[in-house]
Amino acid sequence: MITYRKALPKDFPHILDFLNMVFSMSHCPHDFRQLLPKIYKEGQEQKSIHYLALENEEIKACVCVVPVTLYCGNKTITCATVGSVSVHPYSRGKGYMRKLMHMAIQDMKKNNISMSTLSGLRNVSAKYCYAAHESRLHQNDRCKRFTLCLVLTVRFRSLAPWGKLFQLFI
Repeated sequence: MITYRKALPKDFPHILDFLNMVFSMSHCPHDFRQLLPKIYKEGQEQKSIHYLALENEEIKACVCVVPVTLYCGNKTITCATVGSVSVHPYSRGKGYMRKLMHMAIQDMKKNNISMSTLSGLRNVSAKYCYAAHESRLHQNDRCKRFTLCLVLTVRFRSLAPWGKLFQLFI
């Protein structure tokens, strides 16, 4: 039986294991606790930001929606970043991600999220009507760490009266 729901605190270690496994099978080894500590470090279990597709209580697909507030002058825009988009390699093509993305988008509408970004592969972004964005890798000379700077070009239409073009740096 397939169950679609938001994650519970007890799901957190299983989500982390699932994401590490799926992304490590598709690419080089991944450790989401190290890659995204603000989301996956110890103590983040209480945040209900993941959507799950479970088959017999096993995670088969996952989507994470992180709320973000964008400040533009004295205006604020409630936004979200969608990531950790993953389906178990043996469960692809069953419509799990379509249902999870639909749930996530409905929740974003219900919570008055004005804009969202989807990080990941271009084919995934295009499939869910997200425009591709440009990524740049910068080296911080002081601590010799690399940081990913996403440069997103966003055109506000009916959401903002000023209707101008902005660049958003995350």
